[in-house]
Amino acid sequence: MGLKRATGRAVNDTYEKHRVRCNAIGKYVLLIGLCAALAIYLLAGGDPRDAASSRLDGGNVQQDLSEISKSYLRNMELYGGKANVMAYEMRLWIGGLFQGRTLAYTVGLASLVVALGFFLLARLIPPGADPGDNAPGPPKNSP
Repeated sequence: MGLKRATGRAVNDTYEKHRVRCNAIGKYVLLIGLCAALAIYLLAGGDPRDAASSRLDGGNVQQDLSEISKSYLRNMELYGGKANVMAYEMRLWIGGLFQGRTLAYTVGLASLVVALGFFLLARLIPPGADPGDNAPGPPKNSP
C-alpha cells in the first residue's frame, strides 16, 4: 500500500496524510475561533444585565434572578420543588453564555476544545500502522 522507508522504519503515507490534515484542521479551528472570539469581545457591549433587567423569552418577560422577589421564588419552589428553582437558575445561566462578552468567552473556549480534539486525534493516529491490518474479512494472501 504506499509504504516508504524513512530512518529505518516503515511509515504509511495514508496515516501521515490524516495526521497532517488533523493538525491543519486543528490550527484553522483555533485561529478562526479565537479571531471570532476577539471580534465578538471587541464589538459586544458590557454586561447584558446593565442594559435591561428583563428580557423577552418565549413570549414571556423573564427577569434576572437578582430581580425576582422572594415570594416568586417561594411559589416556584412550592409548585415545582427545588429542582424547579435550580432549573430556572440553570436556564438563566445558559442563556447568559450566549450574550455580550460572555459569548466571546464561550466561542473561544469552544474553539479551543474542538482544536484540542483534533490535535489529540492527530496524536492518536498510529505512525507506522497499515490500514489493512485491522480490516475484517479473510487475509489478503488467502485464495
